Amino acid sequence: MTVYTKIFTPSSLRCLTLHKLYQEYKMKQKNIIYGVVLTLASSIFVAGCGGGSAAAPVISSTPVNVSLPANGGAATATANGASALYINDGLTTTTNSWTGVATNDSVTVTFNKVYSVSKFTLYLNATNTIDTKIQVSADGTTYSDLTLLSGTCSSVTIGSGKIDCTFITNRNLKAMRVVILNTAAPSNIQLYELEATGL
Repeated sequence: MTVYTKIFTPSSLRCLTLHKLYQEYKMKQKNIIYGVVLTLASSIFVAGCGGGSAAAPVISSTPVNVSLPANGGAATATANGASALYINDGLTTTTNSWTGVATNDSVTVTFNKVYSVSKFTLYLNATNTIDTKIQVSADGTTYSDLTLLSGTCSSVTIGSGKIDCTFITNRNLKAMRVVILNTAAPSNIQLYELEATGL
């Protein structure tokens, strides 16, 4: 008696049933035992032909706020770490904020992967380019300063409680950081929310 084994890749499993498998090989030998080895690279199951209801994950093509914890964003800070979560909690109100205690204190939002980021909005009480600076990182390790007023943003708003920048070209980013520059009273700089729109 012969044992016949066939390997199927995920693409060939999309609409394949055991009935079709039987029809394909039933003329080979009368006493064949059919062994089917299903090799799956991800959680993809037979669906759409009566073989189950699970489907392959769908990746959204709609930009989202990748800073949010729900989208994989994680916040850390060099000071007042317990308050770091306010920088990406989805609330732009002034009720809760992160504040540093000294010049060069910073809060960082690290994304769960590298995203193509098209814009960001930082909500804070010091809407200028003197009291804070914004840094970006493609790998989560090496950071560079953004020059908001030259060569970075196709449109920029600095005022009305926020710094808003649409990049001239999308940036591939793994993290964003806000650094306190104020020297007179650094603990007075309040950061409410950092949003980053990406795919």
